[in-house]
Order: sequence, then structure tokens, then C-alpha cells
Amino acid sequence: MKEEIVLKIDPEFKNTLAAIRDIPFIEIAEYLDFIWLKCTTEKEEIKERLYEVRFKNWYVLKDNYLFQKQHSTPEMRFFEASWTPVHLYFKINLPVAAFSGKATSLKINLQLENHSQIEESVGLLTTKEILGSYLIDAPNFRFKNLKYAESEANDVFIFGTPFLPIQGITYWKFHNILLPNGRILKSKTHLALFKQSITDDSLFLITADNTYQEISTKHVYPLTRKAIVNGI
Repeated sequence: MKEEIVLKIDPEFKNTLAAIRDIPFIEIAEYLDFIWLKCTTEKEEIKERLYEVRFKNWYVLKDNYLFQKQHSTPEMRFFEASWTPVHLYFKINLPVAAFSGKATSLKINLQLENHSQIEESVGLLTTKEILGSYLIDAPNFRFKNLKYAESEANDVFIFGTPFLPIQGITYWKFHNILLPNGRILKSKTHLALFKQSITDDSLFLITADNTYQEISTKHVYPLTRKAIVNGI
């Protein structure tokens, strides 16, 4: 059954609107110190998607009055406001390189789930300290064909195989998104958002602690002993 749904959202949870910004017929307004979401739909899958937003109250709009869900008495009269499509109201700004060779990280509400397919591993995430300790005495042939990128937190992503015999997390590649082996983003919306933001010269590294980092291919360098060991 088609319903006119209105959500009342505390401003502190504005960022959760990112989860539904791909739904074109959702509109957003600001009124009485709250953010309001308006959506008319009969599709249950759209209604389920709305639960990805952190809302204070869920209303059904009837005869120009707002009724709380499953309540028969209206709470307030619907108001006039300036409504904006959600994709114009809220835009995700993905992180950019903080300075040459290093990338910033950003925590958002990401969730990973198990991925049943076995995918080819393309790289290894480790720390600069672990990698440096290995490279001090490692023979050149073990790493001469590998490349790396370094984050501001001194994490190092090593591109290529065979993997070095060090502690780390192996990754596979989905489009230009790097994911831990055996895992994939649970939200199709987040996958779509990353895919929309991808360019030919960037990769997005998803980590297990709900952060992501942009890696510019311009800042992927050949792995050398001098580059890592001298920087520890």
C-alpha cells in the first residue's frame, strides 16, 4: 500500500542520510530545529531502506496531518517548508590525499559481511614497522616486483604477489574497491557510492574498523628497502 512517510531526525544524525541518498524521490527539509525526510512509496524494500537513517520519529502523512506509526490520533499538522531532493541536500565528500604519498582516513557507518566467492588476492595490508623489520635482511628478489602505498597512520598496502612472509591482512579487488579477503560491503548503497566516486587514478581501501582510505595511483611506488627502513 502506498504511504506518505515523514521522518523526524535530530541534526546530530544528519550524516546517516548518506545511506539513502541514491533514492531520487526522497526530499529533505529543515524545520523547528529538526531535519525532516519525506517519501511517498508503496515498495517495502524502500521502507526497509529508511531504517538505515537514524530517526527520532516515524510518521504517516494523512489529510495533511502527521500520525506516528500505528497511532490513530495525529500528533501535529503538516507544515510548509522548502523541500530539497536528498541527493542535492546531502553529498558525501570522500577523502583526498592529505599530502604527497599519504592518504587521510574517514570513519563512517560501514558494515562488512562474509563473501562466499573465493577471489584472487591482490595485496597485503600491514604496518610500516612490521614491513621495515622484514626488509632489513630480506633478499631483494622477494620484493623487487612489489609496489606500495603508505597512509598517514603508517599503514602500508603492498600491491602484488607472491606475498611477503609477514603479518598482515590480504585483500581482493572489487572494481576499484579493495576489501579484506572473504568480506564485502553489506550495504549496496555504500558500494554504489564508492563506485560513483571512483576515478581511473584512485582506489578505496576498506578496513575492518569501519574506515576507508583513498589511494591515488600517483602515490603508489616501487617497494624498496630504503623507502621503508629509512622512514621508520
